[in-house]
Amino acid sequence: MSASEEVLFQNNIYDFVFYLLHGSSVISAALVSLTFLGLSWFKGELTESISFRLSIWIAVVDIFYSLFNILNHAFTNPGFLCTSSAWGISFTSLAFVFLSVSLAFNLQATVVHNRLERPEWERIYILASIVLALLLSLIPLPFGVFGYDKKNNICWFISTHKHRAVWETLTFLSWSILGVIYSMVVVAMITERFVRQVRCISALENLSDSHSINVDRSKIINLTALFITFYALVPAITQTFNLLAEFMILDGMKVSFPLLMAAVISSSIQGIVNSVVFALDPTLRLAISEIREDLLRIYFNGKLDIPPEAELFQSIKKRILNFAVERFILKSRSYHKEIEIAVWSGLDGIKAPDRAKIPQKVLSQKQEDFDSIEIHTLEIPAAGVLPTTPLPLRKK
Repeated sequence: MSASEEVLFQNNIYDFVFYLLHGSSVISAALVSLTFLGLSWFKGELTESISFRLSIWIAVVDIFYSLFNILNHAFTNPGFLCTSSAWGISFTSLAFVFLSVSLAFNLQATVVHNRLERPEWERIYILASIVLALLLSLIPLPFGVFGYDKKNNICWFISTHKHRAVWETLTFLSWSILGVIYSMVVVAMITERFVRQVRCISALENLSDSHSINVDRSKIINLTALFITFYALVPAITQTFNLLAEFMILDGMKVSFPLLMAAVISSSIQGIVNSVVFALDPTLRLAISEIREDLLRIYFNGKLDIPPEAELFQSIKKRILNFAVERFILKSRSYHKEIEIAVWSGLDGIKAPDRAKIPQKVLSQKQEDFDSIEIHTLEIPAAGVLPTTPLPLRKK
């Protein structure tokens, strides 16, 4: 393979990976945003955690970050679109870093220092992050720093600008690096606290059974803290290689193709990584569980009961939801497992149940019998909030 063919092959790989991952990030971040809107509509009180809500703002920023990158890559010619896309990447990158830092700071306050969240914190976090990102990204515009860079064939900070290094360092690189470092410090602090708590739990497990509930509570709390800590890891995962490549370009060094691919892959999956962390958030799992229980209670009672005077829309809605509940909730494996737990916890009339028969027995129950099933669960604290009192067993 000749040198020109190798370059063409590398460019094709780069373009394919770039568009594929940025497109996937847009879809992933959009799904996160739609999921949050749905949860807010069904169970708004369960989405009030600041860490959880900040993750939604990050998802919105991820959408625009990927869109600006796609626009930037598609129009590499001097002009308004080139300059605008360069500014857009700078703004959304800084907004992502500042929102991630705000989320990490909130985790530090609630998890490490046991501070209670206050509603006004969210407004401060969001306003400070957006305003600071806007300010830092807009300052270079009047000085012609953003535009088409002929040397690297990209729309970004122009390499021929005599103060390019100063502008890029002061308004972009330094803030990004500080944000990544701070996020990693918070991760280290929470991890250290988590390790200490695990040791305490191990010591408690050696005591009498009377401490078993508190041990279970501590495990859940620590698992919750561990999951929400993943949010603070995202900047390091998505920004490290990109920042390294930026410094090499700034210093006039040639970026190798493997490092270039590592940079484009890590930065392009920003929306994907955040969506994965969002899916692991205990707040999301708790909200889905609560919504499922409400749907079971309202829309399923073993038979469809629609009053004759019901409006057509309400009748259709009830039929659809009744079918959805029966098809996708009652027949799911996770629900079967919960029913087995309920039966084993003391449902009269069924002893040593056959797993395959439990759902049919439960489905034959009327609504009042269904509501009387006792499923013992532990309350899971909202993301970033660690309660100071034992979590009671709750009967559903």
